[in-house]
Amino acid sequence: MTFSSCGTPRQSISTRPDYGESEAARRARRQEYLRNQYGATFERLAQQFAVEASRIVSPSSGRDAKGTAEIYSSEIEEYEGGAVSCQATLVWQARDLWKGVPYDWCELVGNIYYFPRTRQAKFVYSSRNEQLVRVSSKSALKKLDEGIVLK
Repeated sequence: MTFSSCGTPRQSISTRPDYGESEAARRARRQEYLRNQYGATFERLAQQFAVEASRIVSPSSGRDAKGTAEIYSSEIEEYEGGAVSCQATLVWQARDLWKGVPYDWCELVGNIYYFPRTRQAKFVYSSRNEQLVRVSSKSALKKLDEGIVLK
């Protein structure tokens, strides 16, 4: 005898029973899953975005480009379109000989948005430091304002 012949509606059966798990515990388990699934991807993307940002801002003087994805101090968020995001900090050293600006650290803080289906990523910054403004041209700052896209 099947459920459909009994007249009872079909129900989905969870393989993982809910033993009164709190919302906080469910969120923590989800964050652990997202970190395991996307953590290495975000670390790699942060490095690539740091190199790309240094090429945009200071193509001839950028060095020591590195990016860190803050996947453990903040949450990885999921969006309806299948995207995931996390906070990232991009840093590198740059100078501008023509303006007389010596080497110092440029820093961009923002979010990496990753689209797993298309494997595209975008970095949108929320803050930048003064050194970055001093060594950048107006066109470079405009490119950064539009966001950096990796395909």
